[in-house]
Amino acid sequence: MRIKKSEVQYINATWPEKAKSIVALIKDCDGSHEEIDNTLEAINEVLSGFGVEAINDNDFYGYYADISLLYVNMGDTYTPTIIYDTRNDEFLACSWGDVVEMAQ
Repeated sequence: MRIKKSEVQYINATWPEKAKSIVALIKDCDGSHEEIDNTLEAINEVLSGFGVEAINDNDFYGYYADISLLYVNMGDTYTPTIIYDTRNDEFLACSWGDVVEMAQ
């Protein structure tokens, strides 16, 4: 999958030792739902996260039903993480708390 240059820069600044692995996993993702799930699980391992979790949006319904975001749980709402936005079909690098605040 494509990833925005700004997201790559954020990943490089946030996880300098792990950035190449994270970016490669995202770029190698073919965009299928199974591959997106596998990519997030692999990134969870790279970041030593606490699993992949979802954020629901009752105003949205798509392949993932009412799930609008999938993200690697890093233990805190505002800790940087990798997110997959199911509405826009893209990976993001930021905290999931920031994404939710921007959407309100």
